[in-house]
Amino acid sequence: MYLKMIFPALPEHMEMERLKLEVAELIEERGWLIGSGSEPDGGFIEVELEEDYNDPKFGIIAMKRYFQQERFAKETVMELAGIPIGLYE
Repeated sequence: MYLKMIFPALPEHMEMERLKLEVAELIEERGWLIGSGSEPDGGFIEVELEEDYNDPKFGIIAMKRYFQQERFAKETVMELAGIPIGLYE
């Protein structure tokens, strides 16, 4: 399952390299990091969550919890299969 996190900016304490490393570690047994990018108006992280051996909902919950704990902006969106969901919804 494809999941994309779209954020308006990184939290002040965060750098993109740290975010990529921590997300890769977080989903290590549930999927893999497939892309990332940053632009003046925000950035994104893309992951592919394993569906054959693991229930992808555990990876989704882990990603959502991580982004909330790191205090990403309320405008951050989780996109699942093309459907946007607010991070704090």
